[in-house]
Amino acid sequence: MNLKYFKTALFMCMLYSIVAGQYNALDRSGFPGMANSSSSKYYPEVITGDTVRYTYLYEDHGNVSSFLTEYMRNNVWEFYSGSYYMYTNDGDPLIARNSLYINGAWKDLDQIHYYYDQNNRLEYSFYETWSDSLNTWESVSKTTYYYDESGNQNISITQRWDNGSLINSAMTTSTFDGMHRLTSYLTQFWNNGWTNGIIRNYSYFSTTDKLASYEYANWLNNEWRYLSRNTWEYDPQGILLNNTSYSWTSNTWKPSYKSTLNYNSQGAVVSVLTQKMVSDQWVDYSKVEYQHDLYGNSALGRYFLWSNGSWNSTSGKFSMFYNKSENSHSISGTVATATYQYITGINEYEGSGPNSFSLSQNYPNPFNPATNIPYSIKSAGNVKLTVFDALGKQIAVLLNEEKLPGSYTVNFNAAGIPSGIYFYTLECNGTILTRKMILLK
Repeated sequence: MNLKYFKTALFMCMLYSIVAGQYNALDRSGFPGMANSSSSKYYPEVITGDTVRYTYLYEDHGNVSSFLTEYMRNNVWEFYSGSYYMYTNDGDPLIARNSLYINGAWKDLDQIHYYYDQNNRLEYSFYETWSDSLNTWESVSKTTYYYDESGNQNISITQRWDNGSLINSAMTTSTFDGMHRLTSYLTQFWNNGWTNGIIRNYSYFSTTDKLASYEYANWLNNEWRYLSRNTWEYDPQGILLNNTSYSWTSNTWKPSYKSTLNYNSQGAVVSVLTQKMVSDQWVDYSKVEYQHDLYGNSALGRYFLWSNGSWNSTSGKFSMFYNKSENSHSISGTVATATYQYITGINEYEGSGPNSFSLSQNYPNPFNPATNIPYSIKSAGNVKLTVFDALGKQIAVLLNEEKLPGSYTVNFNAAGIPSGIYFYTLECNGTILTRKMILLK
């Protein structure tokens, strides 16, 4: 792989993500799986398709700490990419870092640093790429965020570094309704002045944050050219019923595809039927059949395509649903499986003091070759900290001694241990806690 070309392409993708809203301060800059402090929910743990597998790890407060992508090659799962995320003491995103597995080793690719003002509002972020020749991070661009009088993040300006100076690159302008819901998102690019690029428009179902419609258009020849539209319908309880996509044809929106969700009596999705519009008639196109876990989350999905008058198992892209269809995760394959982690909402970020018994997520994670494991005990006793591999084989005993009440940190050096997913277990006074960590070499 040409790493220089890859980094150039990555910057363009990252820039597009920034201006497209993936790194919008509205959702704390696109960090995946950030926990809602007011509720307890299920979050993806491992999502597996025919040839791709996604693994998530979470920190103490339910936010994603690392995300790993693997592909199946010659019947063996091989690393492809890894991302990990760090947060401030208040739970706000601090660093998002990406790495790629190349020629048997992990190489840092890029990262975004986030900085906040005295009101804990995102003020600016720096996008950086790793330089092998300089053996350090190089700044590529800076994004500055601005707010309206209601506190909505309504403008962001991205500037790129050019010979030590910042040059305008892209600007986004957002509008909101009275409920602080995003209603439009305009992207402009710098060309001796700001020129229109992309616009997205949003509407919502009732007084919720559930999308009712979404439109996307490009600026071409001094006018907006509509490209796509989606609409969503819900029942009175806000349960998703269907999603319809449209294409812009002859100056009007024409329906293209429609997906209808079917539920069982417990509210779990049991199937999704997708139809396409042919000669003004809906005809069957594909379907996905699901099995669910005890909590209504999609545990297994099978993709079928309608062909020659029958349903045929084949590979396709579909969604695995969880939290009663409020959330979904895309995956490709003929069959997909998923496991989830139940995370309890936490209203405040509080340190694990000496009055608690806790085992925190190791940091950094993923790591190579060393990482730190914090823990706290509330009463004196023998403390044992042990590392196991994915098969349950003991790898190392990091600690096995008497400790007084308090908070501690143990360093684990994994030099000489192969890459993989490992577990570390804390035992004290008859109580056992276990967490996962990822070693990426």
